[in-house]
Amino acid sequence: MKRVKNAGDRVHVVRFGREEWPEHKRRFAIGMSRDCWLSKIDLYTMQIVRQIKIGVDCRSAAYDKDGKYIIAGSKDPGHAVILDADTFKVLKVIPFLGPSKFFPTPMMGRQGAILATDLGYWLVNVKDAEMVLVIDYRSPDFPIVHVFTSYDTNSKGRSVKVQIGDKTYDVTGIGKSPHELNKLDKEGRYVAVTGQESDTITILDLKNMEIVNVVPCGKKPHPGPGTLVPNKYFLTNAIGEGVITVINLQTMDVEKYIKFPSEFPADTGGGLYSTPPLPDGTIPKGLAWFDTSFNINKGVFAVDIHLLDVATRPPKPAIFVENKPGKWAMHPGHTPDGRYVISALERTDSVYKVDVETGEIVDIIRLKEIEPVQLLEEPSPTGIFPAWRIKAPWF
Repeated sequence: MKRVKNAGDRVHVVRFGREEWPEHKRRFAIGMSRDCWLSKIDLYTMQIVRQIKIGVDCRSAAYDKDGKYIIAGSKDPGHAVILDADTFKVLKVIPFLGPSKFFPTPMMGRQGAILATDLGYWLVNVKDAEMVLVIDYRSPDFPIVHVFTSYDTNSKGRSVKVQIGDKTYDVTGIGKSPHELNKLDKEGRYVAVTGQESDTITILDLKNMEIVNVVPCGKKPHPGPGTLVPNKYFLTNAIGEGVITVINLQTMDVEKYIKFPSEFPADTGGGLYSTPPLPDGTIPKGLAWFDTSFNINKGVFAVDIHLLDVATRPPKPAIFVENKPGKWAMHPGHTPDGRYVISALERTDSVYKVDVETGEIVDIIRLKEIEPVQLLEEPSPTGIFPAWRIKAPWF
């Protein structure tokens, strides 16, 4: 339809307005690029109408519940910037500095994920200092009201041993290198924090400001949006091995580990993302699709959320390319009718369309054919961000 140009290098997240917002707010989206350009995009004209650069290396941004403010985070320098959503006026800058359990000398921390909850809080991961900041966006001075750390203990008494270098640590808090933040319920009372370098996911309770449990995962977990089966399960991919971790939302503990299918040998690497539910909370055909970004083979495959195992055929796994280092299959997402899964093959110009009934590749969208554009390198599709996700909280 349209190529929105000059939004920065490799836009990492796109956030849309909420369905209940007035139309003059809902018509805009924000995008954060890895080189730290925060862009406000008018979805009617497909033009960038506001833009600001907040650093040199960035990953995430978020609105508050009402669309009044935006918070954007930077890995370099390590800070968060809070802005007026309409004007992009900078209202506050919060530097990231603190000690960690693993490196006790205070350091400037890089920003990981940012999450907005309906309880009035932004959560911000600070990777190097092993902290999750809880910022109250309802107060005009945006205070940090709580900090979760790797020092904290959890209410279930769980301790996960992690080997880092020549030392072994007992992880009872948020773990090492907190990366993603995922809501596990409608309001965001319960939130999953990915400890990427400790192979853990930690469950936070934001009502009581406590840690519920620490869950051991596959090597280097990476849920992305994760697959949330409302009130039942949360499923996450892992970068370092072909293993999916299933967390039971009633017990807040491991339910099962699912190994990748034979088409994607588990010992050759894992993936980054999986499909979230449709706007009505359903998962088409009861199948969640996972990518295989770091596997020797690149593509997507389905997991049956009722059997909690790789789907029996059909659908068969969809292999985009075999044994191709440097190409990443990533960001699978359903079309709104649930009939197809769309997934990018990064470092090519291709986006693949897979039939959820059969697993067959039914179309390949070539980005160079959409609109001619002068690029120094191949077009490299990365994130796929469906606007329809804003229509329902999946509960």
